[in-house]
Amino acid sequence: MLVPGCGRGHEAALLADLGYEVIGLDFSGEAIERAQAVQGSDRTQLRWLQADLFDGAALAAAGITTGSLQGVLEHTCFCAIDPAQREAYLDTVARLLVPGEVRGYCRASSAIPCSSHTSKLWRDRSVSLLHWRG
Repeated sequence: MLVPGCGRGHEAALLADLGYEVIGLDFSGEAIERAQAVQGSDRTQLRWLQADLFDGAALAAAGITTGSLQGVLEHTCFCAIDPAQREAYLDTVARLLVPGEVRGYCRASSAIPCSSHTSKLWRDRSVSLLHWRG
């Protein structure tokens, strides 16, 4: 399970506690350091990776390749990135996921809303979207 834009790693740690093998991914070294400090760096079910989701070479070096992921927990990364990058984000996620296991999740807040256009982008790539507002 991949958690892109993991920040402090709360969702990644929760998934690991539930028994999933999880990779907390963030392009910010500071975020990864903070996640390790808050959530621990020596958990067997959880590893941290400082990389850009769009950097295929960095992902491949970490073993994240086409069809290698069972799921992605999308919390706010998709909604926070430049809208011009969203289609590339979805293409990347769809490529990394095992066919037939494609799952996407998005939390919308008043500060970073996910629009109906967001849902359409996910649907157009055969990615299911659980859209929850909080």
